[in-house]
Amino acid sequence: MKIALYAGMFRRNQDGASKTLYRLVEGLTKKGHFVAVWAFIHDIDPPKGVLCYTVPSIPLPLYKEYRIARFSGKNSKELKAFKPDVIHISVPDLVGLAMQNWASGRNIPTLATYHTDFPSYLKSYGLSALYNPLWRYFRWFYNRCQRVLAPTEVVRDNLRKNGIRNLSLLQRGIDLTQFSVKHRSEKLRTQWGLKPGQLAILYVGRLVWYKGLAELCQIYKRYHQPTFSMPPRFILVGSGPIEKELKERMPKAIFCGHLNGTDLSRAYASADLFLFPSVTETFGNVILEALASGIPAVVSDQGGCQEIVAQSRGGIIARSGSADDLFLSCEQLIQTPALYGECRRNGIRYTQNLSWNTIIDQLVVHYQVTSEIPNRSVSLPAFAPHHAEPHNSSIT
Repeated sequence: MKIALYAGMFRRNQDGASKTLYRLVEGLTKKGHFVAVWAFIHDIDPPKGVLCYTVPSIPLPLYKEYRIARFSGKNSKELKAFKPDVIHISVPDLVGLAMQNWASGRNIPTLATYHTDFPSYLKSYGLSALYNPLWRYFRWFYNRCQRVLAPTEVVRDNLRKNGIRNLSLLQRGIDLTQFSVKHRSEKLRTQWGLKPGQLAILYVGRLVWYKGLAELCQIYKRYHQPTFSMPPRFILVGSGPIEKELKERMPKAIFCGHLNGTDLSRAYASADLFLFPSVTETFGNVILEALASGIPAVVSDQGGCQEIVAQSRGGIIARSGSADDLFLSCEQLIQTPALYGECRRNGIRYTQNLSWNTIIDQLVVHYQVTSEIPNRSVSLPAFAPHHAEPHNSSIT
């Protein structure tokens, strides 16, 4: 098949969504499919055999790594020359909309993957008033696609409750050569300043408040009360706009910056507990990476991460937004060796069955089924129509 993908960002080691798309594209080309990728940022060395095209963009004021992109006339000519069998859209922005319209006018099916829960970010940026209008746009946009793939049942249920149809499930895989207990390094633990018997609590992700890092700071503070003679060392892997403030609030934490490859593998496997309080995840690749590396996870009961922990029994699900409950969950694992060992074994066992090869085969089936569904040619209205009010609209 010939697959045209709009990826937004297409970098091997950018974030969970980018890593997922990169893996999918690599696997598709190895299976003999032809893939062309449109992105506003992409690696200069894409997977072998993959065509990469750049769409014009400008950086977002609040987070300059992300950009507002537009689909140019040059991009339209590139898409026409490629002659795709199906168009895969991963971001419902102006470029995604333009590609959707292009496909609709030529009777080419479109498939969308839902990677990022953008509505949940609005409150963090003081934009709660846009919550309901954004869901109305999402309903209109995604219901024009022949198929929408969600990464977890939690996300699929939320999309369905918000009026989105044609939903299916596509989970994510993991590279078990990169994420494994074999990468544990006592040398790295010494570099982190760990004393004999001291534990390391790890966070991996962007350093932004909507990842639940206010709760992380509160838990750090709890552990640095006089009652703890040897508190765990907090290890943060990632970068972002609040890094300076976090360093001020967590002065004894280790900030590793953005890590890739073996450095990232060693960081996971050399920690003892993974703490991820985010409530905005659609999936949570980092949870799989932690479990495969042999460290139990404590996650929030809101978002996609909870599903991985529930299915794997590889950690504890705590009440979202509650630093107290997250702290007590960490303590439960730390103070109960039998529970810790059981979660560790469960997590490792669970990840052994999540082959990327299987996931890619499932995606190909979705492409094939989508291509057989008659395309609905829908013209662009002056505004997104209003359907039912979105579910879980507690943000006001």
